Amino acid sequence: MLITRPQGDHTFGGPMKLFYGQSPVSIDAAIQAAVQAAKDELPGASLDWLELAEVRGGFDNNILQYQIAIRIGYSPAA
Repeated sequence: MLITRPQGDHTFGGPMKLFYGQSPVSIDAAIQAAVQAAKDELPGASLDWLELAEVRGGFDNNILQYQIAIRIGYSPAA
């Protein structure tokens, strides 16, 4: 997959919130959990971008738990 920078007048301004996710499966699954938390907390909002802010892990009963924090930029519901 090719990822490019946005072209034109698009900027990453506007509201932004921090969300957390955790998963015993992978960092990707933890990110998906955080995105779902954002969708649940911001119903109707357009999620515009995200930035991985923090990655760490912990152990729960000797099972690795991937933990992440992401900043999500969004446009409020109209």
